[in-house]
Amino acid sequence: VDDSLTHPFHLHGHKFYIKQMHVFDEPMSVERILRDEFPSRRDKINENPPHKDTVLIPNPGFVRLQFRADNPGFWLGHCHFDWHLAIGETEKFSTFFSLF
Repeated sequence: VDDSLTHPFHLHGHKFYIKQMHVFDEPMSVERILRDEFPSRRDKINENPPHKDTVLIPNPGFVRLQFRADNPGFWLGHCHFDWHLAIGETEKFSTFFSLF
């Protein structure tokens, strides 16, 4: 498997806003990403973000998404590469309204 491929991520049941996308210039840990500690070029937060249900995630890199969880249920997020689905690389999102 070529690890340098971008990954087409798709979310069922919702559309999301692509708030930020970044490609790393060097290897990066998840902890540094969460603390915004990447030394390469800083990408601005998108002021007028596109509204999508699929996005290409750069490798190496990340995408920050935002969506309104207003469609109750369990929703699948997954890469559109068949072999990733076959080995179970998916995410399940639970969105339920509170009754209280």
